[in-house]
Order: sequence, then structure tokens, then C-alpha cells
Amino acid sequence: MLPIGSGRAQIRPDPELEDGLLVGQPNRTGTWNPLESGRTVIQFEPFYRNQSAESGDDDREVELRSNGIKLGLFHDNTDYPINPSTGSRQRIAVARDFDWFDSTGAWTSMEAQLSQFLDLGATDVLAQQVLAFDVWGSHAFTWRTKDTPRGPRIVRAPPNFEGARLGGLFRLRAYDASRFSDQSALHYTAEYRVIPRVNPLDSIPLLREIGADWTQFVVFAEAGRVNDGFDLGDLHSDMKTDVGVGVRLYVHGVVIRVDAAVGDEGAGLQVMVAQPF
Repeated sequence: MLPIGSGRAQIRPDPELEDGLLVGQPNRTGTWNPLESGRTVIQFEPFYRNQSAESGDDDREVELRSNGIKLGLFHDNTDYPINPSTGSRQRIAVARDFDWFDSTGAWTSMEAQLSQFLDLGATDVLAQQVLAFDVWGSHAFTWRTKDTPRGPRIVRAPPNFEGARLGGLFRLRAYDASRFSDQSALHYTAEYRVIPRVNPLDSIPLLREIGADWTQFVVFAEAGRVNDGFDLGDLHSDMKTDVGVGVRLYVHGVVIRVDAAVGDEGAGLQVMVAQPF
């Protein structure tokens, strides 16, 4: 963490909570200036993954191995990182596979993400209501097409579980994990999140034992596309979309979420910890 903004005086946020909801705004000043508010972090993430699958055409086993380093810069200017109600986040990261050890091949990709949160205020029924927006993009700079005796072949590209991919836990949740993968990707999300003043779990004896401070209900919509190049015209045409609903519980400082979404190819159910963004 860089010694600027809110991170100059306090490395780790120590928010004051009441029934799991923030009291005050200890994390930000109300203006976007990394030197004055929010926390800025340099992220260093080594990675390794080995994935194998059988080819449907000839029962041939295909194995993909990737290892390398992801270096990122992340600025969080929200009021409460676990469940933001106001503020913004920005993140940019570069991932590199150097073709070391048993890697399938070298590649480099970059991703950028921007999230914005708008507090719509409380009502007699709702303790909190928030509009949350997110845009994410990715591009593989080393992606090339090489002519071979068997025809064109893509080389120096991230495997489909890395890089520009859509589908699964965080983006296009109605689709299977990494359902769409290519050189570039662009994705938009909008969520409306509400927390009732009365926790509905308290009226159910079995669920009351979970100890959830609050239950959050969410409706969301997503749109995204992958493409063989970062062309904004192509990426905004014929986009895949889905809509969904979610239930999220705040249990002992952790958000547990269950999201159900419907898209062009059917429906998907995602269970995970933490907000999707």
C-alpha cells in the first residue's frame, strides 16, 4: 500500500459498523484524488494453472499450462470496501507468462476496471439502497495468427481461463465459466442493491442461526462481448446480455452471494463470497 491518501494515516480501514452497516465515511473525503483520499495498492500476484480436456473430435487430450506474474495498481475510494455504498474503484493490471518451466507458451495481456457506487439514501423500509456500475476491458497484446500446414493457428495467446474471457462468477453470470474467450473483451454491469431495515432471516428459526447482520436483495443486468481485436465498434455490436436477481448475506464480516441470471443460452446460478465488484 502506498503512503498516500487514506493509506498515509491508516493502512487498514477500521470502520464503525452498526448492524453490519457503515456509520460515517472513514475511507474517503468525497473527492477523487489518490493523494488525498482512498487507498492505493500495488498488487503483485504470481500465478500457475494446469488444465486438461479431451478434444471432442478425436478424443485427443489437450493440456494447457500457464505460469507467470500479474502486476497491478488498484485505487479504492469507496466508503466501505466490503459493501460499498458510495465512491469509486479503479484497477489496471498486466499479466505476463514468460514461457518458463512447463508453460505452454508466452503471452502478455492487460485489463482495466472501473466501478462506481451511488447512494440513493434510506427510506422507512430500506436501510440502504445503492446503484452500482462496473465496466471492465481486457486485451492480449501478444496475440498472433500463424500459418501452419494444418491451417492458421493462434499463438502467444492466453489460455481460455486467463485474459479476455466472459462467463461465470463475475461477468455474464448466466453463462458457463469462460464461455466466451478471444483476444479482447468488454463488459458492463449495472446493479440495484437494497437492504431492508428488517432482516427477513430473523423470522426463520433455522436461518436465524446463520447470524447474518443483513440480507441484501439485488437486480442486475449485464452486457459484454469478446472480439479478435480491441475495436470499440465491434465490441459494442451484437453484445451478449443477461439479467438476474441475487441475495447476499453479511455474515461475520463476509458477504455471501447467490446470483441467478438468464441469458440467450439459458440460465446460470453462481454462489460465491464477496460482491462481484
